[in-house]
Amino acid sequence: MKTEAEAQAEAEDEAAAAEEKDPPDPIILIHAMMDANFDTMQSAIHGEIPLQLAAASGSEMKVRLLMGFYSKVYHQDNCGLTALHYAVREDKPKVAEFLLRYGADANERDFDGNAPIHYAAMKNSVESIKVLVEKNANLNAKNAQGKTALHFAAELGHLEVVNELLAKGADPNVRDINGWAALRLAIKERHDEIAQVLTEHGTRPY
Repeated sequence: MKTEAEAQAEAEDEAAAAEEKDPPDPIILIHAMMDANFDTMQSAIHGEIPLQLAAASGSEMKVRLLMGFYSKVYHQDNCGLTALHYAVREDKPKVAEFLLRYGADANERDFDGNAPIHYAAMKNSVESIKVLVEKNANLNAKNAQGKTALHFAAELGHLEVVNELLAKGADPNVRDINGWAALRLAIKERHDEIAQVLTEHGTRPY
């Protein structure tokens, strides 16, 4: 029996295949997107452009079409988020891969210093981690608080992401601005299995 996640992934693949087979008229699609999904006032307030919101929706077709009109893959909203941040934050690894293929920077930072890999760790998205690492994302990138993706994964209890980051070479002994390593955060939040994994990788909590 399929899990909910598997069923959703299959539905998304079928929808993508249908779009490829019978692609909609770009102008009609864009107007429909603007009318149905994109609040233009909200966009003005937060600084988003339709490309970013399309990335968050997970539709590679919409992203592809909009990139023809908004060739601003590096555009940042009022928080410094790019389309890639949006895609990763909403756990849309296929869209993230598409954006990276067409020039997005895997290490672009928002105004809090978070790179897409931080958002992948927060979202518990192993697939996004893999996509970003393939495009040379910095595994040990620190945000404004000195936290790496591993800090977030350990603090939030995302064991699979912790394992993936360590397997790819993340440094478990990086300290945040408070001098805390990922292990100390795992212990604080009582994520014992993660604490054990980090300990086995030679992490020092202090």
